[in-house]
Amino acid sequence: MPDRKALCLASGELAEIGTADRQVLSGDPLDALHAVPRQYVDSRLNLLAVGEELFPRGLLSVGYSALGNQTLRLGFFTARKTETTTQVRLISGSTAAGPTPTLARVGLYLIADSGDGTLVASTVNDTSLFATAATIYTRSWAAPYAKVAGQRYALGVLFVTTAAVPTIGGTAVLNAAELAVAPRITGSIGSQTDLPSSFAAATPVASISHFYGAAV
Repeated sequence: MPDRKALCLASGELAEIGTADRQVLSGDPLDALHAVPRQYVDSRLNLLAVGEELFPRGLLSVGYSALGNQTLRLGFFTARKTETTTQVRLISGSTAAGPTPTLARVGLYLIADSGDGTLVASTVNDTSLFATAATIYTRSWAAPYAKVAGQRYALGVLFVTTAAVPTIGGTAVLNAAELAVAPRITGSIGSQTDLPSSFAAATPVASISHFYGAAV
């Protein structure tokens, strides 16, 4: 039987409960009473059929997030699928990148239980990224990566430029501190000239940059 997952409406972390066919979001046996098939949840939220997004597309607004020069913007998520990702998809905001950035890269970080991040997939330097405003950009990872359901990850976007820094599509968020509460949703690391191979849990600072991205 194909592996299915279920969403418990009462809690917040994936954990198996006895069979490969059924999962809930915590180890509390009572959570099983609230479990519903993942396919139902995915369809109700219009979650991606192929790939996995930082947050449901239906929450995208006309808001956008500034990337910042030499600032690694991070978007954290808990994987709901075990699958191999070969690409990343992002949407540029209302401001395009000025010609020509020195570096434009995207990375996927594995987040340990401690909160430390390790780079597990990345794009090559692509200075055409976000050259046009309000445009979908799909870029390939240098090598495919097999992500695991229930594991924490983060997408990271970095621009290094002396020209105009682009914005990235996302949602408007009023309070950065709330997004840093565990499990954190966003973060940023300044003074970066390239994607770091790793970062300590305490390194990212609170960020209102809640951008949209999908590992596909």
